[in-house]
Amino acid sequence: MNSNKIAISIDVEDWFHGPSITGSDFSFYSSIDDFFANWDKTKNYDYLTKPLENILQIFEEHQIKATFFIVADVVDIFPGIVESIVNKGHEIGCHSLHHKICLNTKDKSPFVSVGEFEENTGLAKEKLEKIYGKEILGYRAPGAYIGDWMMQSLVKLGFKYDSSIAANSLYNKTNFSTKNISSYPYWYNNDNVKIFEIPWSYFSFLKFRFPTGGGPFFRIFPLWYNKLGLKSSLKRGDTMFYWHPYDISEQSFPKLASKNSRRKFMFNKTTKDGEAKVKKLLNSFEGKWVTCEEIFLKNLN
Repeated sequence: MNSNKIAISIDVEDWFHGPSITGSDFSFYSSIDDFFANWDKTKNYDYLTKPLENILQIFEEHQIKATFFIVADVVDIFPGIVESIVNKGHEIGCHSLHHKICLNTKDKSPFVSVGEFEENTGLAKEKLEKIYGKEILGYRAPGAYIGDWMMQSLVKLGFKYDSSIAANSLYNKTNFSTKNISSYPYWYNNDNVKIFEIPWSYFSFLKFRFPTGGGPFFRIFPLWYNKLGLKSSLKRGDTMFYWHPYDISEQSFPKLASKNSRRKFMFNKTTKDGEAKVKKLLNSFEGKWVTCEEIFLKNLN
């Protein structure tokens, strides 16, 4: 456990990328373009810039380098944000072009074609690499919905690792069984498709595995819950933890996120003292934080 590390990552997207708003089979708006065409221009839509600036400052204070999985349309919607991440020396990963979930959330059948997935993901990778200045190695699926057919495309597009699988007893966002998948990294090798996988953390109680990979679980659940998952996962091997910038924002999201869509945007709940919560977490596992790339390179030997 002493030598095991936590790959720390941030999913760079805003609230309107959430599946209840855009990008899924139950979205209120059909697309990002549809959202901006109908959004009231007098109202604020930016819940990304400020918390992201704070995260970069916190990481600098703690001398931590992280992996930022970025939705590529952020490059155009929020000019300069990706450059600010690169300038701080962090790793850049790909989190799709528009945060479109590629599986039907009910039956996990393909929500997009292989051709559309490869075209959009390839464009997103190229878009981000122009700013990053080097090859992007990692991918994370929007909403963590990942299908086995997507793995072959990721390899084809040049990705070396994925970090989308959250193996737990509460939900399965894949089209395959995660029963035998643990929280430690492994090589996904199926039908001659080989790619490195960095799964998410969890803790076990009785026969159940409780997800603690971060994101909404970091925003909504108390800190002890997330720490328990990380401590438990570190005993098994290296692991992963993430959150979104809006997960530590103390601003209330627009009412659309909780009232006008088919599903609530995680109850429209914000994190009280979000930045303090982040700092406590980082201090609790001081010396354990690394990038996803570091975990990947460690396993090439």
